[in-house]
Amino acid sequence: MKLSVSMIVKNEEACIADCLKSVRDADEIVVLDTGSTDGTAQAIADLGMSNVRYVQGEYQWKDDFADARNVAMSKCSGDWILTIDADERLNDGGIQVIKASIEPALGRFDVASVKMKSCGGDSIFTSSRLIRAASGARWKDRAHENITGGSGVKPIIPATIAYTRSPAHDNDPERSIRILRRQFSEQPDDPRTMYYLAREHWYRKEYVPAADLFKRYVKASKFLAEKSDAYLYLARICWAMSRGDEAREYCMDALTINANFREALLFMAQISWEHNAKAWREYAKLATNENVLFVRN
Repeated sequence: MKLSVSMIVKNEEACIADCLKSVRDADEIVVLDTGSTDGTAQAIADLGMSNVRYVQGEYQWKDDFADARNVAMSKCSGDWILTIDADERLNDGGIQVIKASIEPALGRFDVASVKMKSCGGDSIFTSSRLIRAASGARWKDRAHENITGGSGVKPIIPATIAYTRSPAHDNDPERSIRILRRQFSEQPDDPRTMYYLAREHWYRKEYVPAADLFKRYVKASKFLAEKSDAYLYLARICWAMSRGDEAREYCMDALTINANFREALLFMAQISWEHNAKAWREYAKLATNENVLFVRN
């Protein structure tokens, strides 16, 4: 089984060398450049890695991550394709673990996930990153893209990608919300788009539009892990707007879905009167974070 690594990059001279070193044992690494004007090309050349194919000048950025990722994948020749970003690092030995997982995989699964962990932080979640090339599985959505298609149970391979924040993000700080707004205009009833656009508004402390979208989301979604997270965001928004009773109600909604949601238990302790806060903190000590979408503490 031949393993390819697929990347899309733009102005990643500060990050790309460490990323490529972390996947250097792959059979092939395809780097699709979507419009770099910095020293990305030279940073790649300086590594002297013979298994890297740098594709520049063939793709015009369209504010569509899924489209770019699919084009990058189409240039890969491997039986399996691992997607990674320039500001991410695969753990030591990760390529060997992935290869060991895909060797016997034919017929059992077409898509697999890995664990994602923030560098220097506590955020942990899983992300679908490995695709069997012949399965027809592809990326979808302009932003916060995900994989559609393929068959079989999607396993979590015991490999970890650590992620940071690329300095290149500062070149276009409006990118995420701009793309999500366009995606929302194209698919206004899609719950996943509502969730991520609402989250962007929350990051900007735009509480009213964030709350409106999260409320629409929880009515439309059937994805319980994400829904519980949305209720916690609603609780945080209400607390920030000095609406304590509503904050506690929304936090309880999150816990009704998942009583093992440690972050929600700790937030309930934070926004409760002390005679209740002590109990919530004790409950948090017992919480396992099972079925939590994003483990942030």
